[in-house]
Amino acid sequence: QYESRHSRVCCLAAVLCRCIGLGTRAGYHVFAVQPTTRSSYAWDVGATGLCEMMLNSPVVAVVGHGDQVDLSPRKLCLFQSNKTEQHQEQQPLLLLEFNFRTVVCAVRLFNRDKMVVVLETQLLVYDLRRKRQLLVTLDTALNPKGVCALSTGDRPCFLVYPAGVDPTSGAVGDVTVFDLVTMTSANIGNAHTSAITALAISADSSLLATASERGTLIRLFKLPELTRVASYRRGAHAAKIHSISFSPDNTHFAMSSGTGTVHIFKAIKRFS
Repeated sequence: QYESRHSRVCCLAAVLCRCIGLGTRAGYHVFAVQPTTRSSYAWDVGATGLCEMMLNSPVVAVVGHGDQVDLSPRKLCLFQSNKTEQHQEQQPLLLLEFNFRTVVCAVRLFNRDKMVVVLETQLLVYDLRRKRQLLVTLDTALNPKGVCALSTGDRPCFLVYPAGVDPTSGAVGDVTVFDLVTMTSANIGNAHTSAITALAISADSSLLATASERGTLIRLFKLPELTRVASYRRGAHAAKIHSISFSPDNTHFAMSSGTGTVHIFKAIKRFS
């Protein structure tokens, strides 16, 4: 249970490796979850709307909630833990700042190499080794929730997102698989008949899980071919799917929905 003097938690970052990041009205808080859940550090940088942690790294991406002028939802900051040798908490080190014309909907960090920034109709891929270098801009369907999925491994490394809705880039319910190693589009295919609301890639980058705004079916596809290998029924009535996540060994996946439930499924592989 999270208790704090902060007014309320406004964002929960995904569990990456051994930590959980929480965005609050005052800043962000990082918890270590192995071997036991305990507080690692908390930084009062200002109201945080988005908080994303870099795998196996003290680097955190923060997007403002909009309560302060210097922490706009159109501004992204990369911070790094700045603890002393005596392990005393110091103000985080600001590594980079990015300003955009529209609201940042999501951020994905790939080790120390690449960063994906999700805007409402675009994905921007940056090379962090070269500071602010923009590698590619990808058009998407209207995506205010920042739906996308990024591999956690080095090779293969895929970025999956809702395809743009036009004759050349896809229709409603289509997804695009982009290869971040070759920096080329690997595939595009239909996953659902309605808009995509959740995506997840397995730890070995062999499977993609998808959900649509109907929320009744979860589908598994082989990557990068986008061959459907299994379908799972969450329920008969429509529900909003909040998130999907695979287990580290790729054998199971879990999904949470607006009904207040969490479903756990066995990931069936039926590769031909």
